[in-house]
Parts: sequence; C-alpha cells; structure tokens
Amino acid sequence: PLFHYIPLSMLDSDTDMIHKQWEGYKELNLAFKQTVLQLVRPDDLVWVHDYYLMLLPALLREGQPKMKIGWFLHTPFPSSEIYVTLPLRKK
Repeated sequence: PLFHYIPLSMLDSDTDMIHKQWEGYKELNLAFKQTVLQLVRPDDLVWVHDYYLMLLPALLREGQPKMKIGWFLHTPFPSSEIYVTLPLRKK
C-alpha cells in the first residue's frame, strides 16, 4: 500500500499481521533466490521487476557476488513522509 501512497494508519495496522506479512515476503524472495541460483549461468543477466522482489538482488549477490543484475521498479518509490510510516523500514 505504501507504494500507492496509502499509509498503514489507514489500514488494519495489526503489528502481528505486519510481521507475518514481512516474514512471508522474505520467504518468497528466498525461494526466488534458490531457484534463480540453480538456473543462472555465468554470463546471464538476471532482470528483476517490481516491489514483490525488492530483496532479491541483494540475496542473489550473497550467492554470486559477480552476477549481472538489473532491477526495475514500476511505481515511484514513496516519499520519505510515507516511507517512515512503515514499521519495518530499517530492514
């Protein structure tokens, strides 16, 4: 919701649910990491799209530091006023 300028205060801001969603988000990115690392060849360029996989480039670098990675975000990154409302923003 933050990428569409909907602050969490306008939604159900149950912190337990937010933490569960964050854990699920990390698990999804880790699953993509494992699959990509199994399939990628040394000269491949891995192109990652959108906020669903924002953690993936860093995770891939952990596995192959010299991997060529492109990343594109289809929505503007939220302003700092919106971003600071995210409880897990430092992670």
